[in-house]
Amino acid sequence: VSTVVGQRLKDREATVREAAVQTLHQLRSQAKVVLPAVVEALPSSDPVLGRHLLLILHAHPKEAVPLLVARVSAGDEGIRVAALAALASFGTEAQAALPILRKALEDRSVLVNLHAIAAIAQVGEKGKVSLAPFEKALGGQESSLRREPPALLDGLHREAGAATLLAIAL
Repeated sequence: VSTVVGQRLKDREATVREAAVQTLHQLRSQAKVVLPAVVEALPSSDPVLGRHLLLILHAHPKEAVPLLVARVSAGDEGIRVAALAALASFGTEAQAALPILRKALEDRSVLVNLHAIAAIAQVGEKGKVSLAPFEKALGGQESSLRREPPALLDGLHREAGAATLLAIAL
């Protein structure tokens, strides 16, 4: 059943993909065989579906983390950001991903850099990340980047200077 439902994650119709995610969410303990399709479905433009996809992945951290690590080097910025955000949500269960998270700090995308910093802090190096890229993004003119730091800084409250940057962002 999971395999058939997993195939529906690639359907052209949004309602079919949505139904597949809902079904897999209900069967998440049995969804191990379709985890590659679940990871491929990230990023989801629908936040509710995105949360369900993450819940499915969280039922199988040992299998999901390596699949997400592979997506951090994808060509599409949105896929890289979604993979980093998903890895961050695993917290210490994703410590094996720290090398690729550190490598993502060198990405050409500022947005990927910001998500990499947040992921590193949440996965296992609390108090050891530089918040300078957040400060730079907050001071920049690009409005899409200015929207990202508040959401990411919320998870970095233990980092020195995060509270100040969050106040600036808001």
